[in-house]
Amino acid sequence: MRIDRTLDLQIREDYINIYYRGGNLMKVQKEPHNGFRASFDSGYSGGKKLHPNDDLITLNDVQAWISAFPEMKNAMDIYFGNIRAWDERENQQVMIRENNYSSVANSTDYYICDIEYADSKSGTRLDAVAAKWISSGAARKNTEDVRLAIIEMKFGDSALKGSCGLFDHVKNVISVFGNSGFHYMKNEMLEVFNQKLELGLISDCKHSLTSFSDQIPEYIIAVSNHDPQKTALNSELNRIRTNFANQINLPVEIKIAQANRLGYALYEQNVVPL
Repeated sequence: MRIDRTLDLQIREDYINIYYRGGNLMKVQKEPHNGFRASFDSGYSGGKKLHPNDDLITLNDVQAWISAFPEMKNAMDIYFGNIRAWDERENQQVMIRENNYSSVANSTDYYICDIEYADSKSGTRLDAVAAKWISSGAARKNTEDVRLAIIEMKFGDSALKGSCGLFDHVKNVISVFGNSGFHYMKNEMLEVFNQKLELGLISDCKHSLTSFSDQIPEYIIAVSNHDPQKTALNSELNRIRTNFANQINLPVEIKIAQANRLGYALYEQNVVPL
């Protein structure tokens, strides 16, 4: 991943995912007795097996999988080419790259800790979880006052409403985490961030995280390629304001990310209250 920037590694409780263009290129699980087991979704290749044996025991096994990556990636390219709705997942990985290890990563104010986060207790899925760590010199030296941030990503205007729309996502997060809080998630993300830092998957960050702050997390709505002539976005944002603006003791601070000259780098000045 440090060499091939088209790939992204995500650390789970008992396995890892290696993503390519937002799709799962390789999943690696620890075997109970010996070594690891790798898998590739053959749905990307029309059922054709493109990878070597599943068992990862020796370095030769690992190298055989790496050698198969180009053919596996090509199959995924063809598969994604026929799915227009894949843009959001692909943009998740672009956001990770720009904020974690691009040439501007050290100057952004957010590091993406995880994508497709699944809360183990409620089953709630979040597009991305980040650490808001202001890029100024003094703030970057403070390893104990980093704020947790949840990011809801949408591509275009077609999925802004309905059961998977913005309002329902906000409502669900408030309902679930208003009771349970974010203590468990903070501990998870603290460990994940420091593991990624140690693996060299976060560029130019000189300090590991000690703890997240007691501030309530930010809930950032990030909509890309919104058509200004369409009304769905403003309708959903107004609905969120109407229902939650005056509600006290919200578990999150709802914000919206504004485009920074067309990029996905997240800067504090462009993440504004709703």
